[in-house]
Amino acid sequence: MGELSGYFSLQDRDGMPSRGGQKCIEPAISECVGFGVDDGSYCNQVSGPQMNILIAGATSIVGQAIAMRFAPDNRVVLLSRNHDKSENLRYRLMEHGADSVQIVTMDLGDPELVSLNNIQENFDLFIYSACSTSQLRDHNVDVGLIDVQASIDLMAPVKMTMNVMANKRGAAHQAPLRVIFVSTILASIISPNRRIYASYKVLTEEYLKRICGDQPDEVKLLIIRIATFISPKKESVKADKLADGIYAAFQAEQTEYLFGFSGRMLKFIFFLQPWLVMHLLKLIRRLRSSLGSPIK
Repeated sequence: MGELSGYFSLQDRDGMPSRGGQKCIEPAISECVGFGVDDGSYCNQVSGPQMNILIAGATSIVGQAIAMRFAPDNRVVLLSRNHDKSENLRYRLMEHGADSVQIVTMDLGDPELVSLNNIQENFDLFIYSACSTSQLRDHNVDVGLIDVQASIDLMAPVKMTMNVMANKRGAAHQAPLRVIFVSTILASIISPNRRIYASYKVLTEEYLKRICGDQPDEVKLLIIRIATFISPKKESVKADKLADGIYAAFQAEQTEYLFGFSGRMLKFIFFLQPWLVMHLLKLIRRLRSSLGSPIK
């Protein structure tokens, strides 16, 4: 399925991973810190992190900011098709205090790969921020790529959530799996020219809510609705603020988090529309009544 890249457990002073003073890069999950190892080796002598975190779409600007915020003292697995970007992010996360960082190189656009059958680890948190249509208006969406788009924007987050849940279900006395899904304010309102992107988000949210609602003791969902523009081409202060807000919402066990003032206003106006229409109709009826016109 995906290519398993080296798993870094610790860092020495020059920034390279180390094991007992010797630099190492190990490709196998079974040889890495805390992942199914119970043989009294060095791996088990390292104190375990608070959480095992799986992140899909971590190399985007938003994904990087989220990974940096959640990485300290935790064990992180990155899913990405861009190995070079993932390697760069791995070093940054390790420098930022991650207990360990593993890369799984895979293409989320391949429907045959999204079930993650070869990753059988017990994760505490699954973060999905990957998206293929977030920067596209409807007329720019290539219909010929519908299989790729549907895989990344709908099937992957749903199938991965079910897979991670199944793995965690086999572990005794475990806290519920936490799932963070990065969505958009457009999933809550009607936006011209962005209906394809918004529709994927709406569908994914509904599937995840159904999965989590059916098994509330096993999984808890946090939906992030971004309501402002965050440039995909450069690091953004907004992305860091978003990551801080997501972390706070996660700690508070919220089910939804809306980020961005302009989007909040847009949502308010959108939900105000039915009220405005209702009162406008009442006004029209009164005017017709006062003018002697039949009331319809």
